[in-house]
Amino acid sequence: MAYPEHQRWALALSAVITELNGGHHDALGGWGENEHTRAWCKNHLAKFYGIASQADLASMAKWLYQEGHTKDARALLSSAAQAGASEERDAETDARARVVLDNREEIEKRGVLAWDTARLVAVLGWSAWAGYIGEIPAWEVMLMAGARAQQTYDSWESFARGYELGRLFWAEGAPHEPTARAIEKLTTDPASPWKTLAWNFDLGVKILDPNAKTRFKKTTCAACGAAKSRPSATAYVYCDFCGALADYDFQRACATPIARPGPVYEALAAALAPKIEAARASGDREAFRAAQIELFDAFARACPDATPLRARDEAYRAKYAAYLAEGALVTAFDDRARELDAAMRDAMSKLRGEKLDTGEIRLNPNAWRALFEAVLAREAHAAALFESAGVYAMQPDGASAALQKRMSMSMFAQGWLPMLDETTAKDMLTRLGLVGDFVEGTSGKEEIAKGSCGACGAELAVARGARRMICEQCGRKIDVEGARVTCSGCGASLSPAEGVDAFACPYCKIELRRVAAIRA
Repeated sequence: MAYPEHQRWALALSAVITELNGGHHDALGGWGENEHTRAWCKNHLAKFYGIASQADLASMAKWLYQEGHTKDARALLSSAAQAGASEERDAETDARARVVLDNREEIEKRGVLAWDTARLVAVLGWSAWAGYIGEIPAWEVMLMAGARAQQTYDSWESFARGYELGRLFWAEGAPHEPTARAIEKLTTDPASPWKTLAWNFDLGVKILDPNAKTRFKKTTCAACGAAKSRPSATAYVYCDFCGALADYDFQRACATPIARPGPVYEALAAALAPKIEAARASGDREAFRAAQIELFDAFARACPDATPLRARDEAYRAKYAAYLAEGALVTAFDDRARELDAAMRDAMSKLRGEKLDTGEIRLNPNAWRALFEAVLAREAHAAALFESAGVYAMQPDGASAALQKRMSMSMFAQGWLPMLDETTAKDMLTRLGLVGDFVEGTSGKEEIAKGSCGACGAELAVARGARRMICEQCGRKIDVEGARVTCSGCGASLSPAEGVDAFACPYCKIELRRVAAIRA
């Protein structure tokens, strides 16, 4: 198929890689659809990028977009500038140090963003063919990466220089004639995409101001009544003062373009659809449950921003997947639930909207209200099923049924809110009991104490008056009110996980024990 100009522009970001592979500049990933494309892409991703699943892609793409070799180059520049070119460094580090020191101004200003961006676009194209991501979310990330490149460089020629600098850093300063020839062709051949596509072409996407204040979900903890004071590490919002699960932040769930929950879930569900539908059709509840556990386990791996921090832990993730799978099971085999699902899908199909001058979509209020009523009916029936089947009791954080119901509706409301007019939005929030807003994060005035997590060793930023908090590295609930334990081996001052008295120091692995103080 012939792609529109803005998509061909995005593909041109990986033009050097496409040239080196002998591919086509007007094709996603450099390849058209044929019997060899999928196998080639899967093999190339596994061999050169360690990508063999959707979760692998999410991890690699997030690294390329947020850090990449730019972070490595700047870190090395900082250390090399302080230490000088030392003969004690290994050959690889010393060669790379020379590259960054010789290009100090460029590394400080732009890093090697062109190199990271080109690889990201190539990886996304190949992954779309491999079935690890849908085309729509792949294009979305590629276009965002392109807009960022336009802000960073002023021409295809400066982008090319940035790409070559990144390649030199990666290759420890070694030249590569094929790359030099590819860049020469792309910058001189009149038929090259770099010559036919203007650098400042409007890609139709907007990059958020990196200096903008952080925004977080305004939440009041149902357990202790404290208001959320700091941005949440993932969409699962935990209280800063008692560590209890408090809410779900849909905006935070969608923070990483490559791992937005909707497209990721749909792709995973589509891959497992034959197994799920076969189990449903045959009435095999155990097979259906197993397929759903597989689905939600894969989802938790692929969408870390949309799931609890502790989902990184295998044991916790197993409980989390089982909990979600049980909810899917009890509704899938209930006749009334299926009727309500059908009514909800019918209402969804009748939604109509208009595109505003700002590019936003506004839904027709009447069609929206019909969907809203269908959703409320479905949620009420599902809640009754979950109560009777013990699904709410399976929530791995021990959240109450009332909180889980509120989180479900909060998630729903946040997803639709941007597409509703003010009157309709207020009506929805009022009926759901969710009148609130996103508020700007502060400069961290609440973080008055620092500590170290006794479970993983990560630094803790403790809010004033906090008794328990969730470690943003390992997701464990940490007791920050009780006495800290000083490691007898390395001297680290540690706050143990809640309910844990004996544990191994995360730094030196010495076994430690917290002894309760005895008062007369």
